[in-house]
Amino acid sequence: MSVTTDLWRMSATDLAEAIRSKQASSHEVIEAHLRRVEAVNPAINAVTVVLGEQAVEAAKAADHAVAGGGDLPPFHGVPFTVNSVGAGDRPSLPRGPVPRCRGGAGGEGRHHHANRSRVAVTGIAVWRGP
Repeated sequence: MSVTTDLWRMSATDLAEAIRSKQASSHEVIEAHLRRVEAVNPAINAVTVVLGEQAVEAAKAADHAVAGGGDLPPFHGVPFTVNSVGAGDRPSLPRGPVPRCRGGAGGEGRHHHANRSRVAVTGIAVWRGP
């Protein structure tokens, strides 16, 4: 992909396909999203914790897996954020399982968990919002 700044505009499905097909690396995708957070967050103050270093390391590992070939999880190397509402002053990313929402907020669609090895997304930030 020639213009990595536009990667932040792509859907998760399109990003996953771009990473899988090597049109973009997970590292490029993560860097584009981190730059977007850096550019926009001062005005909206939504992101409370940026996980830049961890995200870049995870992206490198994701790209290594792509280079190795074989089957990849559906959203391999795709960035995500976690909402910290209700987490108090110490929000954190989950260890092991990754939250996955099904349906609407509150009902049966609350947070279900997926095995990280099957989803393989990369956390980039914790944000505060409804």
